[in-house]
Amino acid sequence: MNKTVSRYGFVIAAWLLVGVTDSCSYGADEAGFEAIFDGTTLKGWDGDPAIWRVEDGCITGETTAANPLKANSFIIWRGGELRDFELKCEYKIVGGSTGNSGIQYRSFELPDRKWGIGGYQADLEAGDKYSGILYGENFRGILGERGQKTIIRADHKPEVVGSVGDSAEIGKSIRKEDWNEYHITASGFHFVQKINGVVTVDVTDEDEKMRRAAGLLALQAHTGPPMKVQFRNIRLKSLRPTGASQSWIESPAREGAGAGDGRRVVLIAGDEEYRSEEMLPQLGKILSQRHGFSCRVVFSIDPKTGEINPEQRDNIPGLEALEEADLMVIFTRFRNLPVDQMRRIEKHVMAGKPVVGIRTATHAFEIPDGPYAHWSWRFSSPEKKGFESGFGRLVLGETWVTHHGKHGQESTRGVPVVAQENHPILRGVHDVWAATDVYGVRLPLPDRCTPLLLGQVLQGMDPSDLPVAGARNNPAMPVAWTQEYQLPEGLPGRAFTTTMGAPQDFVNAGFRRLLVNACYWAVQLGDRIDPQANIDFVGSFEPTKFAFGGHRRHVLPIDHQL
Repeated sequence: MNKTVSRYGFVIAAWLLVGVTDSCSYGADEAGFEAIFDGTTLKGWDGDPAIWRVEDGCITGETTAANPLKANSFIIWRGGELRDFELKCEYKIVGGSTGNSGIQYRSFELPDRKWGIGGYQADLEAGDKYSGILYGENFRGILGERGQKTIIRADHKPEVVGSVGDSAEIGKSIRKEDWNEYHITASGFHFVQKINGVVTVDVTDEDEKMRRAAGLLALQAHTGPPMKVQFRNIRLKSLRPTGASQSWIESPAREGAGAGDGRRVVLIAGDEEYRSEEMLPQLGKILSQRHGFSCRVVFSIDPKTGEINPEQRDNIPGLEALEEADLMVIFTRFRNLPVDQMRRIEKHVMAGKPVVGIRTATHAFEIPDGPYAHWSWRFSSPEKKGFESGFGRLVLGETWVTHHGKHGQESTRGVPVVAQENHPILRGVHDVWAATDVYGVRLPLPDRCTPLLLGQVLQGMDPSDLPVAGARNNPAMPVAWTQEYQLPEGLPGRAFTTTMGAPQDFVNAGFRRLLVNACYWAVQLGDRIDPQANIDFVGSFEPTKFAFGGHRRHVLPIDHQL
């Protein structure tokens, strides 16, 4: 255990990234468990050879007076990151009451120290003070005391909510300088640790900003007086969470929640930069739990792992829900979807059904060829007249043109168009600000478009910043508008578009209300828009900063489920 709390406590979410590898029969004596140590070599393990070796069929870590440690050192299992699992192993500390060690799980490597680790730790020692506790190594300190049932709240503080036994009695069940069995279960964010069959801690981590849904497994050699720790019969069982195979999430309408009247909404997340995969699940929860809409959120899914991967441009399962949808909310960028998925989207818009488009939806698709190439953002072909500039221009009113503000340096203030101040979508909408920059559009927008908000380019990334001087705010670009769209051979429909959009923008109450109001308007419920209606987040919302390659890795759709 290390009493230093590091800044490296960040959230990631993952399924078992790499399966249990190089398994053998050693210790695999229970259904579903596989041995991850062969009892002979350190194959699959990575640690300082001056500290770690195999001795008497055990992984052995030893420090001596001649070879002390300046910092805790770990031997890391390289079989992949773990999500939900059970781990069983036997341990023994040799060398008196000074020995201290631990089993790391859902952990991360420290970038500035080889074989340095941070994350959850099942503590163990030769003495009787810390064995069995849940500790945050280079993470958050003590997370669960022995004998306690604990919930770590969103304010990062552990709260004792019950007991799993008397700490002193639990301590008596732990054998000193002899073999003990550790049994760790990590299921979702619920962690239970047992020694010799006795529960030592029961912890639920509700701290969404700091908790870890996946990570590395490692064993610790502690600094301090010379010590020797041994591990054997190390076996692992992966636990697939309920619903993990589902590629989307459902947020049914909460009865009596609002004026949405059970209207069905499909929200499509799929962009590499602006974290649509974080923002749309929260929007779906607000619509369903605060306003009575019935929502499905679909994502770009890696078909090999079932994980949300915004960089997977060619797979968004679950779009069959568009068949019965009253509204499509789309926040995608340059997707090249297969025929069966694009067919669902085309059928929706050709039927004139409503659409809400967010940010990169103006360039939602980039399909080089095939029957749906005409939906690409810069499509032009004499063989398909009337579809120039694709989905963005035809359905939403504009395709991708340019960054008008300086991306990541100049933010956006939404200024209502004077003639539209009484538009239903702007009802109760005030002080709109977005961290995303203003997109350029071709002025004027098509005749069927009605601008609602103009984007004032600000000098920096704070809502209080002044507008930039010069031509970029004269004239100002529209950043929110409606369009009555009409596709060739299609039925007329209505769309709302905003070129603002990222989780940081969604934190702004004005922008959040704008999107909720737009959903009401799109499904012909504009008369029910209440300027005081509840738009609070459902649960906590801790957005990731938008950036290419910045998405939370290995997240499953089920992680966003209510």
